[in-house]
This record gives sequence, C-alpha cells and structure tokens, in this order.
Amino acid sequence: MTAPLFAMNPDRIGQLGLEVNRNKLLGEAKLVKRFASDIERSHKAVTTLIQYLGQLHSTPNGVMGDAEKHTGAWKAVKAAAAVIRANEDKLRAEAKDLLAECDAEAEAHWKSHLPSTAVHMRVYDMAERYVAKGEVENLRAMMSDQAVAAVIALSPRELVHPLFGHATREGLVNSALFKAQPAIKEKSDMAADLLSLADGHKSAWRTCMYSVTSEKMAEQNEKPQAPAMPEAVPA
Repeated sequence: MTAPLFAMNPDRIGQLGLEVNRNKLLGEAKLVKRFASDIERSHKAVTTLIQYLGQLHSTPNGVMGDAEKHTGAWKAVKAAAAVIRANEDKLRAEAKDLLAECDAEAEAHWKSHLPSTAVHMRVYDMAERYVAKGEVENLRAMMSDQAVAAVIALSPRELVHPLFGHATREGLVNSALFKAQPAIKEKSDMAADLLSLADGHKSAWRTCMYSVTSEKMAEQNEKPQAPAMPEAVPA
C-alpha cells in the first residue's frame, strides 16, 4: 500500500499487511484453538483497517480532503485497537487464572511432601553450605528428593541463606516441581504462551494507534464514519 499522507509512520502499519507479520504478533487461530475466534477477530480488525486506509489514500482530494481523511483514519484506528485490546485482556485474564491454578497446585504438592521438623533442620544445614559455596548443582541434586524440595519451596529463601538468590531458588524449585508434576509444567507453559500472545496483541494495537494519523488532526472534522470492525468481545 502506498504510504497515506495522513500516516505518521506508514511503514509500521504497512508491515501488518503481511500475514506472516500479523501471525508473529497475533498468533494463528489454528494453533491456539481455545482462542481461535478471538485471534481471527484481531486479524480481521487489522486487515479491515489497512484496507480502509488504502481506500482513504486513493480517494481524490476533491471528494475528501486531508482533514476528513485524518478523521476517518483516526476513527478506524481506534475501532481496530479496541478489538485487539479486548482480546489482549482476555488472553491476560486466562493466563492469570492458569498461573493461579499452578500456584495452588504447587503449594498442595509441596505441603503433601513436607517432612518433620528434624528433617527441616538437616535440609537447612546442607542447603546453607551449598549456597555459601556456590554449589548450586549439589543443591539441585539434593532436591531430587521431594521432601527436601518441599522444605526449600515452602521456606523463605533468606532462611536458607541470605545469599540464596530469588531467581536461583525459583529455578531449582520449578525444576523439581515440573519433573514431579508435568501437568503443572504444561499449564505453566500454556500461561507463558498466552502472555506472549497478549504482548503481541499489545504491540499490534500500539502499532495501529501510534503509526497512523493523530487525534489532534482528527478533531478538525467529524466525518467520515469508521469502517465496520469485528465486534470486540470482552473478557
């Protein structure tokens, strides 16, 4: 599409005209069946917007002036962004629910393996030595025992050792958890994929909003109406 006069950064919005670029941001409906209809609506919103911008650009100035084109582009941009943002919200809400389920299931798992207080103290003693020496792999091996892993998972990391880093602890605990409970890992991975897809949706609607026209220019004229977009379905 030839760059429209009312586009601030036409190359960015033009890139979304390619299906491969949209797929990178919005995903592919056939690969995310649970949200297939939402993803299809997001794609439709973008393609409808780009098609409409092309129509505006090809309309002679004698039929529609630049001010009207700015207004039409801005209305279309907001309509498309509303659809994509609604789908972003749905994806994030689902990911949040999945992560909450993972947390609850993980806590139940660890509590079911929590050993006696005496074992707690022995675990702390060994874990403290390994952390102090930077021997993380030794600690990982020790945590192959679910009772040991439960102590590490349910204890404040500072109680194990002040130098026991949050990321290190989380990595060790998740490694032990996912090995013992692959279903939780599957759910966690699904949540991560949905969050990545939500981030792609955010990038897409921001590209639409910040690539084309400007609200200030659009306020100069009340015409024309925005094109019909697929209905935004709230989360």
